[in-house]
Amino acid sequence: LMTVAARLGTLAKIAVEIEGKLLDKTANDRDAGLLVQIYSRVNDPVSATEIIEEYMKQAGKGEADVVAEKARIFLGCHDYYNYEQAIRRLIEIDDPENRADHMRQLAMSVLERGQREEARTILAQLRAEGADTVSEEFEAGVLALAGLREEALEAYRKSLAKHPERVDTWLLVSNTLKDLGRHDLSAGMFQYLAATAEK
Repeated sequence: LMTVAARLGTLAKIAVEIEGKLLDKTANDRDAGLLVQIYSRVNDPVSATEIIEEYMKQAGKGEADVVAEKARIFLGCHDYYNYEQAIRRLIEIDDPENRADHMRQLAMSVLERGQREEARTILAQLRAEGADTVSEEFEAGVLALAGLREEALEAYRKSLAKHPERVDTWLLVSNTLKDLGRHDLSAGMFQYLAATAEK
């Protein structure tokens, strides 16, 4: 629909009609979604997030739900500054159970923007808050992506110390050793895994 409307030059007309429904409080999920898609397609995250915020408030959604949806829109429009601001807000207001996930999202975003030190700081905070094995493996993966392979190796080893049964982590350690040019250790680790695997 949007491709055809764009070709016919009627996107603006459709947007105005749906905005009228939103003001009249007669818009449904489909209308709001289409309007957000229209604004996202023309890379206007500000209008898209204003629409979603208005609609979700009318629907009785809480702030965390609204901010999460806004973050998704900002990310889809490559507006990383506002995406990170939304994620930071979610860290403050969302269910504490989701805090670590939001911090991981933030770490990945700042890393993608080349902010290695900020990513490190976020990972250190995540670790200080009682990271589990998944967090340690995530931290190691982020460090490896940032080219900090020695630090990644250390994080993988910490994870293995807590959960030596995780074969995936052993493989990640071996691959990291290989990336560091320690081929003998890497090959030895694969040989150890093969020799000790359950038959």
